[in-house]
Amino acid sequence: MMFRAALLMTVSSASVEQDQVQISEDKVVQIEALSKLAESASQLLRYGASSPVISFTRDTLREIELEVLPAISTSHKANVKLLQDRHETFRVIKATYQDSSNKLDGLRALEQKLSNDHKACRVEERTNCGSFTKCTNDLQELWLTFQSKKGALETTHEVINGKMCKETFPPTDYKMQNALYSWEDRTSFETFTKRGEQYFTAKDSYETKRPLCNAENKTLVSTTKTCNDLKQELEKSSCTSLEKHSDSLATLNATWTLAQKELKAAEDDVKGQEKDRKIEFKSIKSIECLLGFINRSGGKPCDKQTGDAQVATCHSVDADSHWLNIEYIKEPAKPADLASAPHPCNVDFLKQESYGNLSDYCLKAPPSSWTLPDWTLPDLRSSECNTCEQPTTTAVLTTAAPTTAAPTTAALVQQELDDDEEE
Repeated sequence: MMFRAALLMTVSSASVEQDQVQISEDKVVQIEALSKLAESASQLLRYGASSPVISFTRDTLREIELEVLPAISTSHKANVKLLQDRHETFRVIKATYQDSSNKLDGLRALEQKLSNDHKACRVEERTNCGSFTKCTNDLQELWLTFQSKKGALETTHEVINGKMCKETFPPTDYKMQNALYSWEDRTSFETFTKRGEQYFTAKDSYETKRPLCNAENKTLVSTTKTCNDLKQELEKSSCTSLEKHSDSLATLNATWTLAQKELKAAEDDVKGQEKDRKIEFKSIKSIECLLGFINRSGGKPCDKQTGDAQVATCHSVDADSHWLNIEYIKEPAKPADLASAPHPCNVDFLKQESYGNLSDYCLKAPPSSWTLPDWTLPDLRSSECNTCEQPTTTAVLTTAAPTTAAPTTAALVQQELDDDEEE
């Protein structure tokens, strides 16, 4: 018979006694061939072999030493490298994830700077709004005082004008009309003079204050525009951070799950090959032992006792296969998810960025409640978010109406006249 080394290299699981190992059905033919080969070698050992067989035996022993056993070692090393490559995949995934984390840190650092700038701007906006509100409240008081002084002066003029039969207000020439007045009318002229002084003083105070409030208004409107621009830039930056965060997590989860499946499949395959390889190694060493006895005997037959002893020795040969052991390293721990952060337009983000009603700080009694030219006021509604997701509904911010109605000009004029009478 012919001994084929190639057969030894393809057998994945077999032993001389078949080692009572469970094997797959597709290996049955190969195992039977290897078993028959071992049985034939045992017979040759007992009954002798011809010179060509001895020569072939020597060639086969060299082939086992130079090709078959190295092939087993190569297969073993290939399995070890396969597992190492599968674990290297996890390292690459973690490195990629860390790189994404570093980039996200950079994006969030920029976002934090924009957030600080935006919140500082809102503080300035509230301060400016407070200054404007105080100015308009003061101006309202000056306006009402001005109107009351004007009404009181008009009332006194009407008394004097009734005697002069003139409708001009204020009169332009008292000296030419002196003949129309008696001594008792002096009180009216004194009152008129006093109220005229009060009227012009109130008028000057109002007209001096009004441009100051206009300036406060322009400052507030400008600050609000700056804050809104910062807000838009911040939201765009925050959306970029959120997108990077979401993409990084999605990539991590997908690649990590795939790597887990590939590692599990590789380990299952390698474990089967490892077990088969050890059986193959032991079988080959047993046959190598038999062929060695044949070669050393020169093909001469031996007695039954000696032959049986040599066959038994080869069947129980101590083939140390520990070098074929494979270490199955535990799968590495998955990196923790990157921490999330507030983003437009969720509640945390709105709270973080002080999206509030300016009427919480100012403009509780808006200038529209009294007669003055229209002011250009900041838009007190929340500007729309640059959505990274469906925006939540935000409440419309409105200025609060005055809790008490301002006194009317007529009432103030009447009070002015009553004060004069008491004096």
